[in-house]
Amino acid sequence: MSETSPVGEEKHRRASQTAVDAGLANADDAAMLAKLGYKQELRRNFTMIEVFGIAFSIMGLLPSIASTLAYSIPSGPAGMVWSWFLASMFIFVVGLAMADLGSAMPTSGGLYWWTHFFASPKTRNALSFLVGYSNTLGLVGGLCSIDYGFALMLLSVVVIAKDGEWAPSNGIIYAVFLGCVICHGILASTMSKIMGKLQTVFVVMNFILIFATIIALPIGRASQRNDAEYIFTRVSNLTAWPTGWTFMLAWLSPIWTIGGKSSKLSTY
Repeated sequence: MSETSPVGEEKHRRASQTAVDAGLANADDAAMLAKLGYKQELRRNFTMIEVFGIAFSIMGLLPSIASTLAYSIPSGPAGMVWSWFLASMFIFVVGLAMADLGSAMPTSGGLYWWTHFFASPKTRNALSFLVGYSNTLGLVGGLCSIDYGFALMLLSVVVIAKDGEWAPSNGIIYAVFLGCVICHGILASTMSKIMGKLQTVFVVMNFILIFATIIALPIGRASQRNDAEYIFTRVSNLTAWPTGWTFMLAWLSPIWTIGGKSSKLSTY
């Protein structure tokens, strides 16, 4: 029986540490993670387009804007327009930073893993814990807010069909919301491959709705357009809050709509 040299055993041990099931990831991805001291354990079922589709579908521009109009309309046209411009600029910078880190260190840990990697040894554990659980709470809250908005939109269809003669009670709204959360939890836990394929469909549908709105709105309201002065300088205050605070509340619409940036970081 032939004996294996210590050098050969060491090479075999290192190779086995970085070896990954072919169904989890390709060799290049596993090698990159091994350099970071990170072992590939999660299965990668999503392509690049499907990963993009996750964040894009979570944003869902049209329904998200519709769900948050109540926060931006009271500040007037200037509040609605400038809140989007200003908030988008700050969000864009955060997105660029995440994209840079995500391309250099594509781990499923994402935000909390990067925090642990770059923070000082004294604070890295506490900061990583804080970032990880804050992100988790944000994602849970995001799911609940999305499903609550969907429940209201779904029930509004019934209200319109009944010509306003029926209004949902709080119990009915909560029941529909709870059903949405349960359905989403089951689908996300058991049908990851199918959900990945559906992202392409969702992206196409979102783009169709966006372009249809961009084209149809100016044509349908051609005779009711406002001038630039009204759009960019007219500030209103339809609330009991101070005008400055009402303007800041209008930021909730773009901040909530352009969410889900970190969602794709957890799909690596």
